[in-house]
Amino acid sequence: MSAHAQRIQAMSPLLANQIAAGEVVERPSSVLKELLENALDAGARQIEIDVEGGGSKLIRVRDDGCGIHPDDLGLALERHATSKIHEPADLAHIHSLGFRGEALASIASVSHLRLISCRQDQGHAWQVAISAAERSARAEPASHPIGTTVEVRDLFFNTPARRKFLRSERTEFNHLQEVVKRIALSRFDTGFILRHNQRQVLRLKPVADEEQHSQRLASIAGPGFIEQSRQFDFSATGMRLRGWLGGPGYGRAQADLQYSFINGRMVRDKVIHHAIRQATEELLPPGRYAAYVIYLELDEGEVDVNVHPTKHEVRFHEARLVHDFIVQSLNKALRQGPAPVLETAAALVHELAPAPSGPSSGRPSHRRIPGHAASWREIAETGADYHNSPSVAELIREVPVPPQARYLGTLGEQYLLAREGERLLIVDRCRAQAAIARERLKQAWEDGEFCGQPLLVPFSRPVDETIAAQVGAAKPGLFRLGFELDIMGAGRVVLRQIPSFLQAANLDALLERLLGRLSGFAELEQAGLVDMIDSLCAPELWMHGVLNPTEADSLLNVVEGLGTGAMFDGQPVLIQIDATSMADLFAGRLPGLIAKR
Repeated sequence: MSAHAQRIQAMSPLLANQIAAGEVVERPSSVLKELLENALDAGARQIEIDVEGGGSKLIRVRDDGCGIHPDDLGLALERHATSKIHEPADLAHIHSLGFRGEALASIASVSHLRLISCRQDQGHAWQVAISAAERSARAEPASHPIGTTVEVRDLFFNTPARRKFLRSERTEFNHLQEVVKRIALSRFDTGFILRHNQRQVLRLKPVADEEQHSQRLASIAGPGFIEQSRQFDFSATGMRLRGWLGGPGYGRAQADLQYSFINGRMVRDKVIHHAIRQATEELLPPGRYAAYVIYLELDEGEVDVNVHPTKHEVRFHEARLVHDFIVQSLNKALRQGPAPVLETAAALVHELAPAPSGPSSGRPSHRRIPGHAASWREIAETGADYHNSPSVAELIREVPVPPQARYLGTLGEQYLLAREGERLLIVDRCRAQAAIARERLKQAWEDGEFCGQPLLVPFSRPVDETIAAQVGAAKPGLFRLGFELDIMGAGRVVLRQIPSFLQAANLDALLERLLGRLSGFAELEQAGLVDMIDSLCAPELWMHGVLNPTEADSLLNVVEGLGTGAMFDGQPVLIQIDATSMADLFAGRLPGLIAKR
């Protein structure tokens, strides 16, 4: 019987849900987005996320929101059941992130889903379980604090065609982490903890003040973005646009730092994207992308968020008005001066990422970006001379942004050439990075407030029993420096975390030097610590590679703060040649500098 002659019949609920799941649940990150939005709509102020296998094995979201009434648990898993809207008129004024009432049902049709919830007015929690294989709509007593947990296991277990399109575990987890970052940028009042395969990779505390607000933004977008961006806040015609926009010349090699939100909802809107591109395209080098975190606020009746199942796209009733408002606002922002510098020169720009925690790690939980340069000066005034370098007090000072030196190019891959007034500056890249990292590492040890950078892929190598024992004894002190080492199996050490400003170093050589200096680490006095820090930051550890102009300007910015007298191991970080020196060169009074042909 041909398909044309078949009778029309209603779909089964399972088939309808699986088709809906194809629209809502594209990959594990799609599931996480829906669950996080539900948690925020429930008033959550703390959300914990556990994922395994890149999300295909497990996604668990636990919140401290208002909870679900036990009589509604089964209904919450039915299609088109929601507490967000009740009348057709509600669609014109949507205040919540979720409202379609199909996410949980769609997710449950392609997974094993368990829902546990407890309300303030209940004596204990209740739970229901549902999946495509079996369904238990009857609520059962459970143990759970006030709030809700949604547990999704074995995603796409019954749709192998969908499962085979998932990428590697690392790729899927990167998508999950990006969702958490975007949500965290939309809700600064909520704390987030993200664990992957039972290992904490992200911890963001609720924001209570402006300094903590900057910390969260820096932890997601990077301190470099904050330093080189314009912060703005404009209002007109019933709209408000605020946020941060990368300044003239600051761009990215890819469009990976572009976050836009409408009324607190993360979106990828064509009108917004086109407006930003129009405002910035003439200021960016060819092949570079604008970087921004922007928030657009307007009346809910002026924007339709019900145009796509995933709610990523919206439709403005006055698109031209919105577009022109954004362009004009960003043009004003770009004419403003740069945003206040959050860190000084010796505080090398680095990505913040919370360190994993464990019961016996003894690791500090401090996370800080100084809000004023004066706080660094106060620290610097107590510093002592550091080998042949200037004192910390001389090194740490405010640096103008953008740098006074104009980047000209490179000599090989190691030397940067720049012009500052009538002087030619030649910067040894590796020695400069070593000097900056040394000051950061020394500062981190003295302050006890330091944020390491977990490695996406842990780095390991075999060791003997003596080194293995030394690693165990030195773990607390190593963590204070920003390192995390573990012993796995029979004689293999695993490097899981390094100081964030050592990310560009050669990890193999760095680990070798670290292991070579473990003996007596716990009893190190200041002199021994200085030697260790010098070794861990040595110029030969820094990997070479071509710098783009933006990266070169960023390095020059920091190097200028070190001053022309900055040294590492008795050798200069930069040298300068003025007109007099150039005359001496051409007059033959400096013959050693003339290249033979």
